[in-house]
Amino acid sequence: LMRPAMAGPAALVCCIRQSAPEGFGSGGSDGCQGDVVLRVAGALAAEPLLEMHAALDSTIADVKDALFRFRGIPVREQRLLVGDRRICADVDIAASAWARQDWIPGNCLRLQDALGTQVLPGASVDVQLVRVSPEWAALQESLCEGTLSLKHLDLGARADRELVITAVSRNGSDLEHAPAELRADREVVVAAVRRDPMAFRFASEGLRDDHELAGHVVEACGQALQYASDRMKGDPQVVLKAIASTWRAMAFASEELRGDREFVLSAVAQHGSALSFASDELRSDYEVVLAAVKNSGWALKCASEALRSDRECVFAAVAANPGALDFASEPLRSDPDIRRLADRAGGRRDGSTPCSIDASPCPLL
Repeated sequence: LMRPAMAGPAALVCCIRQSAPEGFGSGGSDGCQGDVVLRVAGALAAEPLLEMHAALDSTIADVKDALFRFRGIPVREQRLLVGDRRICADVDIAASAWARQDWIPGNCLRLQDALGTQVLPGASVDVQLVRVSPEWAALQESLCEGTLSLKHLDLGARADRELVITAVSRNGSDLEHAPAELRADREVVVAAVRRDPMAFRFASEGLRDDHELAGHVVEACGQALQYASDRMKGDPQVVLKAIASTWRAMAFASEELRGDREFVLSAVAQHGSALSFASDELRSDYEVVLAAVKNSGWALKCASEALRSDRECVFAAVAANPGALDFASEPLRSDPDIRRLADRAGGRRDGSTPCSIDASPCPLL
């Protein structure tokens, strides 16, 4: 699928400025002084195909566009390498910064960032161009556009790491159709869960037990905790990150954590409705329930019958959310002071939802 770019006529020289490559013909140029010089050559070429004087804030897309304009090499067939390292591969960027909101595709990276080293003005960098076959490039483009799914490819194509990354970056659930070795590839899985955190269920057992990866995934979608390893479901840090995303994630915490008083206090401090998945003993614990209803009045529904009859707990719940009055015991629903508090508040205050064990699907990112 890969073929080297062959040498053409004598090297051309161009200047890249603000996404507008300007040709100078063959030979040197005194334009673009102080910028980095890229000498782009094919794998079997002794001389460069194109010499570019590029501003450091230009992008990889600018470089590829220049190769197309001056050498006629389609952008989608271009792969650029410095030494033995491919530059601007999206997955390399995603692997180190996949949780960042400012993540951008590789082709849009500034040249200085894409090269991965501290490049000073006036430096000269040798870049190797490798061309992929038009057929392979067309296949990748179809996966990128979503007109083709990984499940429609033959086993050989599914084993192609770059094609798999392209597919899962478009549709995270395509990870299901990748071979086992790629579902155990951290960078492939990162590309999938960036698109759809629930694709975590298709990751290898080892990656679902990865503390850092699991933490990032459940921060994006708390319900993805259900696909983490048992060890991660019992990890307080990971589970609290999941609960910060949705209180429903508490349903997937280990039984030990749901019965751990200190952990449950931390959980209900994030969202009171997490109380619904605490142990029976803790739903009867005065301090735990009081902390929960102060955070979310709806949590009163999840408290034990005895605490739904406790005046202080009910008062705190109604203060947080007047609708919590519906879950108080009959005598307290008729308590004049509590009714006046509910009437003064005049409706929901905390904007939360009632406790429920029905976990709705997690939305895609």
